[in-house]
Amino acid sequence: FTNKIHVSTTHYASSGVYLQTPKVNNAETQVEIKTLLTNANLAKVNVRVEHTLINSGKETVLSTKKMVKLSQLATNQVDIQTVLIKNPILWSPDSPVLYHVITRVYNAKTNELLDEISQPLGLRWYEFSAENGFMLNGKALKLIGTNRHQCFENIGNALPDEIHVRDVKLLKDMGGNFLRISHYPQDPVVMEMCDKLGVITSVEIPIVNAITENDEFSLNSIEMAREMVFQDYNRPSVLIWAYMNEVLLKQQYKGDSIRNKQYFKSVNALAQKIENQIRLDDPQRYTLIPMHGNFNDYHEAGLTQLPKIVGWNLYQGWYGGKFDGFDTFLGNAQEKLKGKPFIITEYGADVDPR
Repeated sequence: FTNKIHVSTTHYASSGVYLQTPKVNNAETQVEIKTLLTNANLAKVNVRVEHTLINSGKETVLSTKKMVKLSQLATNQVDIQTVLIKNPILWSPDSPVLYHVITRVYNAKTNELLDEISQPLGLRWYEFSAENGFMLNGKALKLIGTNRHQCFENIGNALPDEIHVRDVKLLKDMGGNFLRISHYPQDPVVMEMCDKLGVITSVEIPIVNAITENDEFSLNSIEMAREMVFQDYNRPSVLIWAYMNEVLLKQQYKGDSIRNKQYFKSVNALAQKIENQIRLDDPQRYTLIPMHGNFNDYHEAGLTQLPKIVGWNLYQGWYGGKFDGFDTFLGNAQEKLKGKPFIITEYGADVDPR
């Protein structure tokens, strides 16, 4: 299905092309294009790697090219090219403008086109802070949205594309601009629609309620995090990588304080490994751990300071307590975690019959 010389298809679930925007502002944007190349031949070969940037009107904005000598039997050989876009059109929920980067690989000697691939590119800069909330392209934006599971009555989770498309459109039509994709990466159509419609997303891996304290669980968790990051690396809608949803909810050692503290240490150690790996693979985006409403346990386990953002799943007045406990909880959390951004990742909306 591919030429022996091609953009790599074996680096996780990625396209083999990684787009980074280390510098974005209204005047210019720097785009770093990293291409992984494979040469399955027994001989070295010279290729020409070209990138063409097209705008939403399918007009060519700029192009760049570079000669690359591929080693014999090379896998994931890296080529990096950087371009500057003057007066960029920025991506946002109100104006989800997409560029595309078309990558072509040619045989340098014969000029034969060996491979071609297209990736979406949205240009934006953003910041989450405890002081200013969320800022997108230098402007404050209130995030309004929901969580979404990839399942449907009488179908399960093998959904046709039209249901994924409908769900994202429903979110947009009701005034939403944020989707927490929980608790696992979902169909690429979901991500494509969030890019096109301007829905900011958080994606997470399925570590839910508890962890298993062994090396296999740890390695699998880290591998899932890498799969998640590389699969959706080029999605402009994705601003947050999340993991460990309510991981202290089901504590099997609750009656044994010594063993419970050991469990807290195990959870913290795994969280630190995942956090470090995600920041290494994608230093630009934010990280998040969604936590249920037991502040003291998460704080004691050292999880409240570990990610860049803390997510709170709060159900005051639903599972127990009174609704005004919602404000009380957040006030206490803000006092104890000064400077830490929060997102309400779940709340007791189940009491609404809609």
